[in-house]
Amino acid sequence: MIKTMAITGGGGVLCGQLAESLGQQGYAIAVLYLKQKAADKVAERIINDGGKAIGVMANVLEKPSLELAKNIVNEKLGPVDYRNLNALYFC
Repeated sequence: MIKTMAITGGGGVLCGQLAESLGQQGYAIAVLYLKQKAADKVAERIINDGGKAIGVMANVLEKPSLELAKNIVNEKLGPVDYRNLNALYFC
């Protein structure tokens, strides 16, 4: 059974590489990022490499945004088995 992993900050360089690597290991990846286009680009690379992934816009500082992201991921990939929380807020 394929395990699903949600990666916040997944549209950035470091976390995007993490997402791609985990996609190569057989995880279904939910790439969560503040900018939809960046999340989609990482998901597209995973898919082109034979993996399963979706890009999802999510703002980790806004609960409604995370709830919507969770619903999208659950609908398209199923329940999340693992979370890798990388998005940071610098003040």
